[in-house]
Amino acid sequence: MRRMGRRKGMVSLLLIALSCLCGLGAVTGAINANLPSLANTTWNWLGPFPATTAGIGGDVLEAFGGIKAALEDLKAGRDVLCPSDITQGGYANWSNTTSGEDGFVQLNYSMVDFDALNDALGPAAYSVKSWAVANFEVPDVGETGSYLITCGGVSSFYIDGHRLSGDVYALGWWWNGDNNILNGEWLLQAIQLEPGTHTILLSARFSFKCMFIDPAVHLTPSYDTMPEVFVPKRHQEEEDEQGKKKKDEEECECKAKEETEGKSEGDSKKERGDQKGKAHTDTPSKAKAAGKLSSSDIHMVSAATEGPLDISAYAASASTRPRPAGDRATELLHVKEADALSLPGRSSNHTSPPIVLSTAALRKDGERKGGGVIARKTQKGVKVDNLVIMRLLGEFDIPKAHAPGLCFHVPDIVEGRLASPYLMLPLLNAATATAFDVRVKTTKVRQVEVTYIDSKNQTSNDTQKQQKATELTTKDRDEDKGQDSDNEKKGDDDDDGRSPPVEKEKRVRVHPFKGDISVAAIVGPPRTHGGYDGDDSRNRQKVPSPELIQILPGQAYALGVELSVELSEEEDAALCGKKISTVEVTFEVTASFNDGKDRPAAEYTLPLDCRSFAERQEYRFTFLDTDNSVQYATIKLPQTDCTCPTTTTTSTGRSGSSGQREATGEQFLAMAMQDEDEDGGEDGGCSCNVLVALHGASVDAGSNDWYGAVPSFNKTFVILPTNRGAYGYNWESAGKQNLISAILALKRTLPGVPEESKASFRADIERLMVVGHSMGGHGCFVFSTQFPDTLMGSLCASAWIKRDEYSFPTTNQDRSYTDRLFRALLAASQQAYDTDILSTHLVGIPFLGRAGGADLTVPAYLLRRFVRVLRQREFQYTHKYGSGDIRFEMKNWPGAPEHPVVGDSKTVLYSEVPGEGHWWGEVVSAQDLTPYYEAVLKDGQGGTEPLLREWTTTTPNVGVTMSGKNGLVILQTFRPHQQATIHATLEPPTLDSQEPKTWTLKLKTHNVRRFGLKANMLQLLSHGRDTSFSAEDTLYLLVDDHPIPFKIANIGPYLLPQAHLCTSSSGWDKCDDSWWSTERNVANAGPFGEMMAQGAVAVIYPRVKTEGVSEEEREGREKLASAALSMANRLFTVGKYGVLLFDDETAVNKMELLAEHRVSYVVLGSPPQNTWSDKYWERSTLGRSLIGFSVDHLFVGTSKFTEPDIGLVALASVNVTDSSSSSSSPPRRRRAQAGEGEGSSFRHHPFYPWCQDTESLTPACNTPDLHGMVIAAGTTWEGTLLASEQLPYTQMDWLVLDKRVNWQGYALCGGYFAYDWSLSALSSMPCPSEGEHESPILSLMGLREDDMRTAVAESRRKANVTTDGVDKDGGRKSASAGGSAQRTLGVA
Repeated sequence: MRRMGRRKGMVSLLLIALSCLCGLGAVTGAINANLPSLANTTWNWLGPFPATTAGIGGDVLEAFGGIKAALEDLKAGRDVLCPSDITQGGYANWSNTTSGEDGFVQLNYSMVDFDALNDALGPAAYSVKSWAVANFEVPDVGETGSYLITCGGVSSFYIDGHRLSGDVYALGWWWNGDNNILNGEWLLQAIQLEPGTHTILLSARFSFKCMFIDPAVHLTPSYDTMPEVFVPKRHQEEEDEQGKKKKDEEECECKAKEETEGKSEGDSKKERGDQKGKAHTDTPSKAKAAGKLSSSDIHMVSAATEGPLDISAYAASASTRPRPAGDRATELLHVKEADALSLPGRSSNHTSPPIVLSTAALRKDGERKGGGVIARKTQKGVKVDNLVIMRLLGEFDIPKAHAPGLCFHVPDIVEGRLASPYLMLPLLNAATATAFDVRVKTTKVRQVEVTYIDSKNQTSNDTQKQQKATELTTKDRDEDKGQDSDNEKKGDDDDDGRSPPVEKEKRVRVHPFKGDISVAAIVGPPRTHGGYDGDDSRNRQKVPSPELIQILPGQAYALGVELSVELSEEEDAALCGKKISTVEVTFEVTASFNDGKDRPAAEYTLPLDCRSFAERQEYRFTFLDTDNSVQYATIKLPQTDCTCPTTTTTSTGRSGSSGQREATGEQFLAMAMQDEDEDGGEDGGCSCNVLVALHGASVDAGSNDWYGAVPSFNKTFVILPTNRGAYGYNWESAGKQNLISAILALKRTLPGVPEESKASFRADIERLMVVGHSMGGHGCFVFSTQFPDTLMGSLCASAWIKRDEYSFPTTNQDRSYTDRLFRALLAASQQAYDTDILSTHLVGIPFLGRAGGADLTVPAYLLRRFVRVLRQREFQYTHKYGSGDIRFEMKNWPGAPEHPVVGDSKTVLYSEVPGEGHWWGEVVSAQDLTPYYEAVLKDGQGGTEPLLREWTTTTPNVGVTMSGKNGLVILQTFRPHQQATIHATLEPPTLDSQEPKTWTLKLKTHNVRRFGLKANMLQLLSHGRDTSFSAEDTLYLLVDDHPIPFKIANIGPYLLPQAHLCTSSSGWDKCDDSWWSTERNVANAGPFGEMMAQGAVAVIYPRVKTEGVSEEEREGREKLASAALSMANRLFTVGKYGVLLFDDETAVNKMELLAEHRVSYVVLGSPPQNTWSDKYWERSTLGRSLIGFSVDHLFVGTSKFTEPDIGLVALASVNVTDSSSSSSSPPRRRRAQAGEGEGSSFRHHPFYPWCQDTESLTPACNTPDLHGMVIAAGTTWEGTLLASEQLPYTQMDWLVLDKRVNWQGYALCGGYFAYDWSLSALSSMPCPSEGEHESPILSLMGLREDDMRTAVAESRRKANVTTDGVDKDGGRKSASAGGSAQRTLGVA
């Protein structure tokens, strides 16, 4: 949906629970004179220029010396014009503008006619960028440590040449109509600056905002709980060790009634004011006595020091500030305007709520009486080099854990139990030393009770009742039970836990928790061996050695925590009582630092919301993704349980019923035909459908705007995953893996479902319906086309088909310099997500496209086109076979035309609502959609539709399109990134056929080298048919006219994951799984973004050295270290990654530990530059690929590059395990075999059918000792840095670059590796050759793939390289510094 909801952002401080600053948008730039300021600052900017929307490079200025030369012109006062395609007149020059009080800068592009550009270029017209530069002063404050700065709207920025990470999506911006209101959820960066003048440089599109953060004002105020903000007397005496003392009871009201029954208004105010004045007197001493705060932590607000009240600003902001529906944190913040006081050093127009005092502390004339006490721990100074407490400012008074992009991922509490045990604390190391041995513990747990009182009908008894203590003893709570007024009960009934009635006043109490919530473990990277990491019954991942987690200075890290809950033995002990709405948990984070310096702990209080399963309230749960990062999703429960139907199903199984299976005489046939979820397990329960709802860009899965727009259903789970962020990954690569991980977590643990109800609420994840909007509509296309065998139907709204048609790359610089063939090869890596090509998988499956006729964001044309393509595919089938096999049909679907449509499609429906734009509230939930939902879901008994007699399984890339269609899975292709297809025709026996029957399956393959038959293929082939398999039947498999007949009872050895079919000179036959460790497969087919999504990410860079190296090398090492840090922070910002950052020497020392974990490696530096690269190059597949290095030469085949600043990017697979202890065989989970007795079940992985481990979260399940790797290397340090700019999302398997790529967007050569990791001649752009030697790639053009290995071996011989790394004279080549011999190559 178009910018609906809040964009995510990350704000953090040293190992602080990286919190978000809502409200920074209105904060004056520098309210502390000791802090550097970017408010009211003059920015010089140059532009606009066309920006690259895809591909590599493309900065216009680079051809003229880059921004460095332009800055020299600016400094010298030369008014120089630069060519620009998009400005009227064709030139751009330097302009200047001034930032606002909050540091916000809007660039004025009055020289651009965007209407004309939009007519010519479409959305690409807005792909523009400008360079902006400003100077700022740093005062001499006499402190040590780092300043904190944030820049939104930019991917990176530079201070004095030092690169820092920006919030690329400006994730703290709230979209309100046509205006951007900056509420401030930003990623913080730490930098050390000396006093004096400094320069900030950045590249932005239309606007940006940079500001320094004052930790004393914006980060450290920490109000432990909402009621304690109103602090008449906030600290109670501790109970004595016998527990006999009662805690003091003090008044804590958010809104005091102005009138009390039996008293005049003036008397009431006077009495309450006197009470508060007394309370204020003894608070500091009690706080100090309790050991919680020192006198320096208490700030007195008094008329003598503060001057008159200023409540107008907050009153104005409270009436205009957006309040998302269902925001409990905002509820706690809602106060009367008379409750607000200004604080010292705070801007009068601050949109965050000032400290609140009861109205009893005020006089009518606006003067204070008695003042108030604000308790907080204070950050001294403006620099940070320690753990600090960060306060959530602005719209929320306590962290709202699931606001879009907010940093904390926490589970809800459902029926008194954590929905899941995992929590994510985002950390930033703002210290000057590396942090390690990170430790987390809880220090306080409290329960918050919230009730609402009807202000019009409230009685005096109600008022007195609400003036009780904030922390009640057990006796007090027992006395209160059953004594609430009718008004209170009515308020509670109206409160759904997320959206309180505005007309009611709030009363808040805090209770001590009877029990303990503790940290059971820190979650580390996933293991290479073992089962599902997040299942308590299997191998959960706890870090065995804390040295794997280290956080470099300036690095943001998503730390996973596993929680444990213990309740006391008291009768009423529970996480959430009757009226408890939130449980507040205070976390303390500590670490060790490599400088040996002790630093105080970071502390933050997080709320866990209480939800009701019985009332079918939606809730959030957390889970471990493929990298073991803690992600979350929202669940909407089935409105009724999934009771088994009374009728018994037959072996058709998947046609809808979930009852008993047909009994046969052959145990294996029974296992092969069964649906593992049909019987629900040993207790006989049944399964629910699962509907997956995918959100659009800038929208959060926890936002009521999204989950409130998706309907609930009987006997169907609705799950709303996150895409790892509000923008995330377009539901591709890591976004798609996040979706699958959420579905698997739902299946395995049923998070939030009480144990006693799980038998009736099982989830069948092979009966899925997918719904999505905008970016989520594209995700709906992606999942539907890639996993059709799990699909019941789809509803894709306002969707785009593929990126290059949604955002046309017409402004890319490479279009003017790059060979069309090379551009085509580059585009080939992206076609795996061309969903219209894969739409052949949807033939026969219900599909509804939904669009607004006036949509200007994602034009309805795109969805119309997809629908037309799908209808053409279906018509081709029905024209040949008739429509009898397609049994789904709707007569009156939304948007149905009055007249017949050519082709008369039954399953492909389209609904366009005239006059509606990109989003309207009922886009996926309007009443007219109900019949479609009902037809697909079938009241919880939905199932995939009957099999067609003819279909096509296709994939452009086996590493992306994995699951196949109707039981056929392509595992390997001859030519990479080219479409591969299997066209299937099934000839079932006729109804009058005699027993045993013969089934014929004819397969015609194209570009397929290996394919597999799913374990549930028999089920898929027979469901919904009038006849089914028997044990004595024969399946006659005819593959490219090569016959493979076998009896049904003997089909097991031919099915995945036991075996697959491969081609050879003698035709097709059964093959084993030994090829997984030697050839390219679904786990390492690339691009690297896909491989990176399969586990944790480690970035390895050359260690920074200052002694014994040249100035060029020292600078090169520093730049690569900075590039590694920037890469880690970018992955954190977009996808909440906890990236492992190691210098090369540290990584080599930790390899024994790293090898035990599922990690993909990003390596910066060639073998002469990087120790890790030098050691593991020979264990990687690069040796087979004819790519090598000498000290300053790069070899690709026999092409030799000796020029300086040449860069190489290459994909590889590497075995980092010690060969003496490694095992090449994939892990095998114990599975039942035929004839093992009653109750055995033949299980299969629903998404990765080749996996021996049926619990695997990742497709890299059969290659535990092989790790994905991408390397950036160069002939010089600058060449390596050039290559590193393409990471981690490189598209082709290998590229050779020089500096021209920065403005041409053109590589010298590049391409893909073949199935055996050799250079693919048919999928590569030839490299230039040197001297008389012809490029090996060029010489192989036109050769058959089977003949290439011979030619490659010959080229290796000519290149003086053999497969074992020994030259023709028997001597091993040297790669040590100072040597000149060619780098030797080895074979993994």
